[in-house]
Amino acid sequence: MNFGITAGWRTAVTCVAIFGLLGCEANSNAPVRRKADRAVTSQQDHLKAALQALDQFHGSDSAETQRQLIYQLNRWIETEPKDDAWRPDPQIERLPRRFRDLEEMQQLDKVTFHPDDGQFLVESHWLHAVSRWVSDEASRRWVEARRAAEGNDALLLESAFESPEYRLEIARSLFDWTVRHVQLDELLSYPQTPTATVGPGSESAADRAAPPELAVPGPGYLYYPYQVLVYGHGDAWQRARVFILLARQLGYDAVMLAVDDRGAGSRANIWCTGVLIEDHVYLFDASLGLPLPGAEAGSVATLDEVLANPELLRQLDVEDDGKTLKYPITANQLRNVAALVDAAPETLSRRMAMLESRLSGENAMTLAVSPSNVSARIRACPGLEKVNVRLWNVPFETRMYRDAMERLARRDPDIQRRLLQEQGLYLPAIMQARRHHFVGKIAGEQEDPGAIAYYLESRKADQYIDELQTSVEARARVGLPPLPPNLTPQQQQFVIANQAAQFRLNKQHASYWLGLAQYDLGAYEAAIPWLKDRTLGANPEGIWTAGARYNLGRTYEALGNVEEARKLYFQSESPQRHGDLLRARLLRATPS
Repeated sequence: MNFGITAGWRTAVTCVAIFGLLGCEANSNAPVRRKADRAVTSQQDHLKAALQALDQFHGSDSAETQRQLIYQLNRWIETEPKDDAWRPDPQIERLPRRFRDLEEMQQLDKVTFHPDDGQFLVESHWLHAVSRWVSDEASRRWVEARRAAEGNDALLLESAFESPEYRLEIARSLFDWTVRHVQLDELLSYPQTPTATVGPGSESAADRAAPPELAVPGPGYLYYPYQVLVYGHGDAWQRARVFILLARQLGYDAVMLAVDDRGAGSRANIWCTGVLIEDHVYLFDASLGLPLPGAEAGSVATLDEVLANPELLRQLDVEDDGKTLKYPITANQLRNVAALVDAAPETLSRRMAMLESRLSGENAMTLAVSPSNVSARIRACPGLEKVNVRLWNVPFETRMYRDAMERLARRDPDIQRRLLQEQGLYLPAIMQARRHHFVGKIAGEQEDPGAIAYYLESRKADQYIDELQTSVEARARVGLPPLPPNLTPQQQQFVIANQAAQFRLNKQHASYWLGLAQYDLGAYEAAIPWLKDRTLGANPEGIWTAGARYNLGRTYEALGNVEEARKLYFQSESPQRHGDLLRARLLRATPS
């Protein structure tokens, strides 16, 4: 990985070189200067080593890599100049007390990295990588379309890539990638607040344990964004979070919009995602899997446009077998709109702000967010002056839920099984494939096989899976050692049954993701058999039925076979059915 030296350090190096050539004075200061130079070099070496560890996190020894990452970051930051003017963002004070009291929120000013930061940094690294290669491909398509419209020799000025049209196209591409790669789960209702209390004898609403603290499943908070990426599925809020964070990596202010807002501390009535481009907030609905259409054909609706003309939302009503699926947002609900900023505790910390400020070039990542600055930019838009901007509860509820799950799993076998079930019992090869996919190493090279090769490696032949119990050769062919001789026959059967189930499940995962990988490469014809035959055909009621049907439709669209695509959208039985029917209608209305 190339390492970008900061502009200030480049200037310092240049000055030292010039003074040396001129035989400048201050020979007595030379040892001090050399000592300072060595200190800066050592500091930069630690940061470089940390970034190399982060880039290698798709390797086999992730635990050691993560340890090295945190160690090198702490060696770097211990000599980094501290900004004494840093203060926690004022928006934090508006959070409910249970979130402000989280241990991570009490240590925002600390300048020490801890082990949990490793996964956040890996998540940011993946999100940044995805945003870069998706936007690069979108840029190529946009340039080709512009040149086709204006003439192949058309000169595109640099200003064209700062235009609202271009930035909207990039945002649409990030949203599209998210919808294709995150199969939609049902959005759970928020559970009733349990009667259990945090403190003995305390029955106040403020002290009562919230459902996430008790590992009670609910909307939006079951998985961290990196888990949504790895697992490839999530509810509408989790899908929206991935999109928001992808957009943030490219410098967009993206927020979750809520309606019927009753102010800080209330449970938000979540609506859709808004992306700020110049002085408009463009609307993307993760539950539909579609940008909301504006008044003009092919346009994306903006918040100010919908607030001025709520009837625009009625074009999202769609007929479904003789009944009307109503888009759930009405004009009355738009009277009080809130913009919710997605900010996990790490993004509000001093250490992440310091680290982000030192990253540049290909190492640049967005690690910190200022909710107050986001609020100011959104409220500066015409017509949005009264929009209430505050922090979103879901990132904090996610932390509570995941902590509670890990804590309970240590003593509760049912919770342990739940964790194993959600993880899909992933084999090492498929985890390698996922990580390679996110960083854009899809096709691979001779020295680095790439995601497709690892996905293929995860698809073990049914013959060998069926023979695991009786054939030593079959076990060797799938990479399993012989069974320990001290197991009873019942124990052997239990182990083998679980191993066989793991291989079959990973084969389903790999087949589906191979279809998505081929689509990402633009190899649409190659994607079809993986989605149609090896996913839908092999497992008609499998875990990827909804995603494979949708992505097969998208593949047919890319090939110009609109009628085949529409047939698949009409067959949708997923939580995205409303959006799939709308997509089928929009395709019919689009002139060929």
